[in-house]
Amino acid sequence: MPTRCAQGLSGPAVLGSGHTLEVPSIQIQAAADHLQRLIGKSPVTGLTELIWNAIDAEAETISVDIEPTAAGAVDRVAVIDDGHGFASAEVEELFSSVGGSWKQYQASRRTRNGRRELHGMKGEGRWKALSIGDRVTWESVTAADDGTHQLTRLSMSSEKPDEADWSGPTPTGAEIGTRATITAGMKEPKVLFDPATPGKLCGVFGLYLSKYPDLQIRFNGSVLDPASLQTHRETFDLAAGADHGPATLTIIEWSVEQTRELCLCDASHATLHQLDAGIRAPGFQFTAYVSWDGFREHEDVLALADMASPDVSHVVEEARDLMRSYFRQRREETHRSTIDQWQAEDVYPFSSDPTEPVEQASQALFNYVAVTAADAVNKITDTDAKRLSLQTIRLAMEADPGSLEKVIQEVLKLPPEKMVEFRELLEKTSLTAILATSRMIASRLEMLQGLEILLFDPEVKGTVLERAHLHKIIEDAPWIFGEEYATHVSDQSLTSLLKAHISALGRDDLVAPEPVTDVDGTDRRIDFMFGRALELNQNIREHLVVEIKRPSINIGRTESDQIEDYARAVAGNSQFDLESTRWTFVVVGVEIKDEIVSRVRSAGKPRGLFLDPEDGNFRVWIRTWGEILGECKHRLKFVRHELAYDPTGDQAMAFLRERYPDYLPAGLRSQQAGDENE
Repeated sequence: MPTRCAQGLSGPAVLGSGHTLEVPSIQIQAAADHLQRLIGKSPVTGLTELIWNAIDAEAETISVDIEPTAAGAVDRVAVIDDGHGFASAEVEELFSSVGGSWKQYQASRRTRNGRRELHGMKGEGRWKALSIGDRVTWESVTAADDGTHQLTRLSMSSEKPDEADWSGPTPTGAEIGTRATITAGMKEPKVLFDPATPGKLCGVFGLYLSKYPDLQIRFNGSVLDPASLQTHRETFDLAAGADHGPATLTIIEWSVEQTRELCLCDASHATLHQLDAGIRAPGFQFTAYVSWDGFREHEDVLALADMASPDVSHVVEEARDLMRSYFRQRREETHRSTIDQWQAEDVYPFSSDPTEPVEQASQALFNYVAVTAADAVNKITDTDAKRLSLQTIRLAMEADPGSLEKVIQEVLKLPPEKMVEFRELLEKTSLTAILATSRMIASRLEMLQGLEILLFDPEVKGTVLERAHLHKIIEDAPWIFGEEYATHVSDQSLTSLLKAHISALGRDDLVAPEPVTDVDGTDRRIDFMFGRALELNQNIREHLVVEIKRPSINIGRTESDQIEDYARAVAGNSQFDLESTRWTFVVVGVEIKDEIVSRVRSAGKPRGLFLDPEDGNFRVWIRTWGEILGECKHRLKFVRHELAYDPTGDQAMAFLRERYPDYLPAGLRSQQAGDENE
């Protein structure tokens, strides 16, 4: 090991074995604010650094002891090891400056006696001990040349991190090794007593301990045994980073809670830096390790690995891509295993595999959610209670997806940290929205199929009435005329149309409107008015006024005159806001009579456009139900293809009977009646 003389020290210069000059302190060559940044705020990080220092000192046994006060607080923390320690002659070398560690001069990058690869090389880790408490004291026992044991003591504090007080060597009968004791101003004592802390240490040292089985780490008397906490482990070769030797990714899944991290390790599996895992893997507790000598070569930029440092980012990103693929596969495996278990126990809430796409989506969604909560479900020992819990989850998803989180919390009594994970799962994937959307699309497809039966089936359409049947069904589905519309008025007079228009404009302060009549002075009724605020200009609104006709009525001059009267009544009435509102009037029927077909299907204008005055703010259209329903199907074409769902006539009629039992012709209101009609 290189040595340096004690220049500039007001502390002890070593004269020879067993001889010292009293020196009160070392002035460390670093700015205090820089040292404060090195200290950090995580007690677990402080413990890991002290353990790594002991590992580099070739310790075989390392003990972490948390000593409580009578009141249950942390009195002190001691990290004790049987490594070779540091002698008084090394104090100035080790503690007088930040960086420049003797470990950097080890060409082999191995510990003093060559037993292990070195972990630390930057000479910064000792300050991280102050993240545990405000004062740390090292007591290190080494063997002198004459075989006697010598004690060196050194203390540092967070108040003055740029100074170190020390004394020694002092003869002692103690065994060789080092004890680091942290006292005063303990940081985050709850973390030190947290039952999850040993598991977190297993996450940091798990891969390294598997390589060096002779190394033993104890936490409050219990040996850290990562192997006993592992539920699954796999290692993969990475293609990136070949210029610095092979790179591997090892993923260890744990049976205990873990902070999901990506540990950047050298080729010996010593962790040099820890990153957030950077992927979503709900339901899995894991640590991932990328082992690559390139991390050792680029150790100074590892903190920038998440900021696309070109030296390391390609390896990190390849590892994360592989992790995503790995956990997708693992989730499928655990899903199948858990579902098989529930089916064997006869608690699974689905009796058979579904055949319809929406039911398949519903079951797949249930599986995804329920398996995430499987740990809590499987803790229920009573079979009936477990069956009820799973059934409750299913019913909540199908009846009110928005209540799912509350049901999970109340039924399964998940702890807060698990609820956070569950909430993240729902937020990320919008799982409840998937089911709601699938059901909505399926319902729309069934409704369109049902309307086609009502409007076009020769045996049915003659019994369908405008007001009693068709009108009541259509008013519940403004999406038929465009996703952007919402119903404002249904089956009301033109005066009500004006009231709805005033309300839509947010002008309820206007006086009560005068009656609105058509050109003949008649207060006519409309079927529907739909409206929207145009996205490009919230001050402009667009209204769609629809007049529908029963299947037995074809649209001719009478119907076209009627809708034109509506349009001119609105356009000529000063009570309407003509400058900021656009109007579209449509009459819809099964067919258009020859007497007007030339006006709506002429060259040079859109199909169906009947009237578009140059000086007006309205248009009049004449459309067929075939055109309207065809456009709806076209809008749903992609989703229908993805759902692989094309409802049959029976499915469509079953939907209408369930949704609109009072608004169907008498002969169609029951399945029995439908069978008789056939």
